[in-house]
Amino acid sequence: MAMAQKNPDNTAPGGGDAQRPSGREQRLQAHLAKALALKNYAITNAIDVPEAVITDLNAIEGLAEQNNVASEAAKFDIAVAKLTAATYPVTVANISPTTDGETVSYARFKKVLLVAAVIVLVVVVLLFTVAKMAAGADPESWLVNVPGPLFHSLLSIGLGFLGAVVFGLFYVLKVVPQQVFDVSDEFSNYARFLVGGLLGWFVYFAMVQEYFTQAFGPDDPDMSKIGIWLMLPFLVGYSSSLAVGILNKMLKAVEITLGLEDRRELAFTRRKQPK
Repeated sequence: MAMAQKNPDNTAPGGGDAQRPSGREQRLQAHLAKALALKNYAITNAIDVPEAVITDLNAIEGLAEQNNVASEAAKFDIAVAKLTAATYPVTVANISPTTDGETVSYARFKKVLLVAAVIVLVVVVLLFTVAKMAAGADPESWLVNVPGPLFHSLLSIGLGFLGAVVFGLFYVLKVVPQQVFDVSDEFSNYARFLVGGLLGWFVYFAMVQEYFTQAFGPDDPDMSKIGIWLMLPFLVGYSSSLAVGILNKMLKAVEITLGLEDRRELAFTRRKQPK
């Protein structure tokens, strides 16, 4: 009985010479797909990228056809690091290699986004209208019995959602870089809307309750002074960097208030002292 011959070279049956890429090679090629998408993004948007980086990535792309990206792994890492330095905050971590393609998830995301935009806008307008009506309502009206903070809280949540939806619409309209969205990660894209609403209410509770009370009070408010504060729930829903900055500032203030900052500096000073 003839024994089956082992195929140490992973050659294809029938004498072919196609090699199956190793696990490391597959990971590198997936990383290369994102790096090439980032390179194309940089070229399309006239971002200044060193010519050597583009040359190296094009050469490594040729190696991918031979399943041999691993042979230039070090050069690949250096090229990606230089490319990311030029395109930040768009990086290989948040760019999608399928940005230019109309995937099923992306088509669904656009439909949900449009529906959400209409619903959120209608809800925000209704809440704003009811809140203004309650401010000048007749004492016998049912609106007088509804607590103002309830309207204000719902309105701030709606503004946070609206900010997140506007950012999504800007993405679809290509006003903001499309690559900051991963169209294949539906959960992250939808979670951004929820986070926008949560942050909208948080900044209302922590920072702008007084301004909402003034805006929807019986007296005419000076909008030139409080208008920017009324926009804050919308802005934190729109800009995640603004929201993170506010949270970091709050955390810093709490640490100083509780004396934690002083203890940290004291511990750091003691560690630096020679023994």
